[in-house]
Amino acid sequence: MKKLLCLLLAALSFQISNAQSANEIIQEYLKATGSKDLWSKVQSLQYSGNYVMGPGAEAPVKQLFTFKTLHYVSTFSWMGMQSKTVIQGDSGWTFSPFGGKRTIDPIPTTDIKSYILSANPNYLLLSYTERKYNADYLGLDDVEGVETYKVRIMSPDGDKFYFYFDAKTYYLIKFSYSIKLPTRLVKEAYNYSDFRKSAFGLVLPFQIQSVDDAGNESGGPIILKSVDVNATTDSNLFAKP
Repeated sequence: MKKLLCLLLAALSFQISNAQSANEIIQEYLKATGSKDLWSKVQSLQYSGNYVMGPGAEAPVKQLFTFKTLHYVSTFSWMGMQSKTVIQGDSGWTFSPFGGKRTIDPIPTTDIKSYILSANPNYLLLSYTERKYNADYLGLDDVEGVETYKVRIMSPDGDKFYFYFDAKTYYLIKFSYSIKLPTRLVKEAYNYSDFRKSAFGLVLPFQIQSVDDAGNESGGPIILKSVDVNATTDSNLFAKP
């Protein structure tokens, strides 16, 4: 009985220490990229740049994410056409004219959460305690030769989000997730680089590269031209085509 009690206490001690370590790493990330106070003032992040499709071929992209109202807009332009995805709270729609399609498709309510939770990793880092998600430090990991602290945030539904922080700078250099939907499992991963300080004072990545499960590049990178914090939002950005 005494031995069992010792084992239980040791396990509990490890869980508490593990949770504190994850929280400490996240706090160091917020500090390294600005400050916790500065991040608390962020209402929205807006990215503008180009998706590199090949040598000399770039497609303009834009993304907006609001932290409190949970609005999300993503656009992709190519050959005079523009696809668009819009989320406003618990509803959303997509429009993709490529291939001759001209209809606007509603996004199923069950799929909305995958867009919101994966749209911006900083949203989860700032809200995981409020959402009652668990954060665990999983030890050191290697991301393309860079030693990182690996942190997992998991929802009560079993959705898993992995954050890889550079062990020297605490910058977030990789983000991956696995989200359970009623009909499928959504898995994606991104590498981040070219960190710069924005006019707002936050250090943010200006290059985003999608990667597969093995860490291989999937498609071209997104090279950002601007990252605006709390920018005035154009209402037309949410308008249907």
